[in-house]
Amino acid sequence: MVKNSGIIVLDASIKMAFRLFEAKMNEKKKEEALESAKKLLRTAFDSSLDSFLIFKSKRNEKSEIVDFIFMEVNSRAEEMLQMGRSSLIGRDMCEVLPINRSAGFFEKYKAVVETGVPLEEEFYLPDTNVPAAWHYHQVVRSGDGILIIHRDITERKRADLALSDSEEKLKSILTNITDVVWSLSYPALKPLYISPSAEKFYGHPVQRFYEDPSFFEELVHPDDRHTTLKARSELFETGMASRECRITRPDGEVRHIIDRSRIARDSGGAPVRIDGIVTDITERREAEARLRETFNFLQSVLQTTRDGYWVVNDRGRILDVNSAYCEMTGYGREEVLKMSINDIDIIEDSEETAARLRRIVANGHEAFQTRQRRKDGSIFDAEVSASFLDLGAGHFVSFCRDVTEQKRSQEMIKNQLKEKEVLLKEVHHRIKNNIASIASLLRLQADSIENAGSRHILNDALGRVESMRIIYDRLLLSDDYREASVKNYLEDLVSAVGIFPENIKITLITEIEDLSFSVKHLFALGTIVNELVTNSMKYAFSDRKAGAITVTLAKNGGVVALSVHDDGRGLPENFDSGESAGFGLMLVNLFVQQLKGVLSVENRNGALFTITFSV
Repeated sequence: MVKNSGIIVLDASIKMAFRLFEAKMNEKKKEEALESAKKLLRTAFDSSLDSFLIFKSKRNEKSEIVDFIFMEVNSRAEEMLQMGRSSLIGRDMCEVLPINRSAGFFEKYKAVVETGVPLEEEFYLPDTNVPAAWHYHQVVRSGDGILIIHRDITERKRADLALSDSEEKLKSILTNITDVVWSLSYPALKPLYISPSAEKFYGHPVQRFYEDPSFFEELVHPDDRHTTLKARSELFETGMASRECRITRPDGEVRHIIDRSRIARDSGGAPVRIDGIVTDITERREAEARLRETFNFLQSVLQTTRDGYWVVNDRGRILDVNSAYCEMTGYGREEVLKMSINDIDIIEDSEETAARLRRIVANGHEAFQTRQRRKDGSIFDAEVSASFLDLGAGHFVSFCRDVTEQKRSQEMIKNQLKEKEVLLKEVHHRIKNNIASIASLLRLQADSIENAGSRHILNDALGRVESMRIIYDRLLLSDDYREASVKNYLEDLVSAVGIFPENIKITLITEIEDLSFSVKHLFALGTIVNELVTNSMKYAFSDRKAGAITVTLAKNGGVVALSVHDDGRGLPENFDSGESAGFGLMLVNLFVQQLKGVLSVENRNGALFTITFSV
């Protein structure tokens, strides 16, 4: 910008006006020539893009300048001040524009008049009645006054500030970016700019690259230097190029990089420079290598597994299979890749397959059994595990296993098991009948013996046999021959114990939790209950006409407690169940040991036997 252009324009206009005036002076009509000069001067004055303001000094009685008086303004000045010429001429400057005094301009203007030294400056004025924010003015002495040439430079300043801000941001980016940004002149290929990151990137000072532009190629790995000519040829042919290569740092570390470049052209299309950016892709290359290793490993697993594997899209079209599935179906790989699931599956139609795929998308996974057809037309049973793989394309990954032989084996085992169950049921039935026969013989023998002691012995044996018969009854009524309900068994056993003392009314109470036990446990518990209830009936109520026996069984956590409690006369002092000579208590101790339990005996309003064991 030519800052004194306003004065140059004004000076040229004045000189032209005077030349015209002198020419007219040679003529007769001098007054007309003068008027024409004035009009030309006024036209130039008003046509200027700058504001022109002419002031006369206002002095006091001491001849000191106290203000400046408006003498003339052009149209541009009227627009700037938003006041007409007639409203300004003759008025004091500081009255119209108080800012001139408060901001110190008046003192500067006065110095111009007093010293004759022109003033030229740019300044910022916020919140004034003048629309502009940034201003430029040139002030010169004119007689006993001043001429001010003013220009609004707000837009230029904003552009300069925006450019400066943009340059600062770009500088910050280029300083902190890890990539290397570079620019070369064209056609000399001399470095114009290399970003500071080059030093950390290459391990050499940036200045080294400015001093020797070919130094970069010395850092390229020897096996990759052939990429230079190829990239340069591509750049000059197409205007842009990209190459990947390796560089060697001073510490010997090898890094993978990608160098992208393009030719910058002027508005006429002529090349002016070459710009580029270099990015370190070592981590990406290493990740790609690890990914390839993982992929190769998974491919090896998929190809060596005996299970079939396939990938389908959301329409059921087969996209990939392994060799195991090809062997399973008899199709070649290329044949399978032209098929959909419904070409092989004979259970589901296309709508059912679509519904299943929607369920897999919703749940992420589904396992199911189906039947598929081989290439030779034979059918095989298949167990399929399918998962949804959400990688944008919506693929489904499935593993398939031929379970035809397995299902045949399961069916054979099931049939054999049914046969064995029928046989076992018949065996149990025969054992039950044999036990019943033994019980009948014992009962007949007991009834025929007059000796009370012998009869009691046979009745004890009968009770033990009866406990075994009840077990087999319960097993025959159960679907499971390995275990049965302890509640039903013990309640039946207690009610079947028939050794009641004559003329004594005994009440039997059972409080048994409904648990299932194995036959081994049931036999032991039945024998224990039979012996203890029989003993209570025989000895607890000899001097009574009534009594009660309570049998309880409950589980607390992993421990089961069985108790037999009568309200009879109780046990003798110093009673020891382990030292008792009776066969019944000997059996009780034997089966308590079999249960790996603990027997405790105490008098508590009668005899109380408690057995605890873990399950």
